[in-house]
Amino acid sequence: DREDAEKWGLLSPGEKITPNAQEFDDSLAASVQGLDDQMRGALKKIFGDQVKIEGDTAIWQGNTGAMPGLPPPEPPLDDTVKTGNSRITSDENDLQSLQSQDGAVEREATELRRLGEIAKGVFGEIVEGWDADNDLARGVQAQFAAGCLGSKPLYFDPWGSYSEEIVRALAGKLPEDVEVRAAKDHLFIYRPEAIDPILERDPKFYRPNGEDTWAAIERVSPAENGELLGYGCRSMMEGDVSVRIHAEDDPSRLFAGFFAHAETAEEWAAQRAREIALYTGESVVYTIYPR
Repeated sequence: DREDAEKWGLLSPGEKITPNAQEFDDSLAASVQGLDDQMRGALKKIFGDQVKIEGDTAIWQGNTGAMPGLPPPEPPLDDTVKTGNSRITSDENDLQSLQSQDGAVEREATELRRLGEIAKGVFGEIVEGWDADNDLARGVQAQFAAGCLGSKPLYFDPWGSYSEEIVRALAGKLPEDVEVRAAKDHLFIYRPEAIDPILERDPKFYRPNGEDTWAAIERVSPAENGELLGYGCRSMMEGDVSVRIHAEDDPSRLFAGFFAHAETAEEWAAQRAREIALYTGESVVYTIYPR
């Protein structure tokens, strides 16, 4: 939220967020060299028709508006949504400016990197063709770490047949209060204390029959778990803007992407970009496009 953004120095008190008009870059692409067929399939499952893979290149197609097997959603009522681009960095100088006297940010970055290295090692050992240095892979490792830390309520990715093996390989490697589960060919990682407040805000939706935490998460996944993922809207089909998180100096270096509500996209994009910036140690930005 805004209070946290001001706390971390991303916004000044009273500063207004003014989007910049920007047209979608049809040539935006990212390398998927080193990713095997299963991982490329997972990428398509995550991004749907927003991404077209040709050879070793993933081409961002933008406003296709469709998920695999589903018709395009209705266009947003407000077609004046513009693109915003905000800078979030994690280089040494910026970290020093963000740190409180007790070094909280530095400790968070250190822990994100430690947990991300666990993901890097496990994925590299199990997933054939996993290229840990690919930017999309680094984005996955950052989100895994954020899910373990609890800053991202839920980490959830379609690892398919690898999911169960990854769960076994992670045994004893993560903090005791981190839940690691495999279901529906997906990997789930979360801390109950990060998830439960979201579930309790709308128990009729998440816990209609008094489900416990895991049962509630599983029930809404994958179709309606976007709020748990830290994207601000429950379903990808609800989002009227597309968020891309990428390197500041090269928009083709894509780390992650998701759909969000236009009115709250800045808040969630800033949080997810911040985690990736702290993990990678790079200057990372998010860009918001109308769908």
